[in-house]
Amino acid sequence: MLEQAWRSFATPEADTRALVSRITCSVLFAWAARDRFVQLGRSLPAIRQFPNARLEKFPAGHAVHLEMPEAFEALVERFLAEMVTQARSLGPQASQDHG
Repeated sequence: MLEQAWRSFATPEADTRALVSRITCSVLFAWAARDRFVQLGRSLPAIRQFPNARLEKFPAGHAVHLEMPEAFEALVERFLAEMVTQARSLGPQASQDHG
């Protein structure tokens, strides 16, 4: 089953990069800088296409949320707090536009 999942990533329908420009909300990328399998350099062109991307790098091997859970959690909490602050500053119109 795991092999099938990995093989499916190589299928044409798995490539959703063309949809990136349509994602207008803020997106947080928590990257394991020492990941040998999913290398940042190969993913940067796609990440840069997100209009509101934020990239944070961690000294981890692959899964930041598992290898550095406290740091990952702190980052996500800060990111979400920033999103709440932004939404409040935009007022009621923001929820109407995105709701």
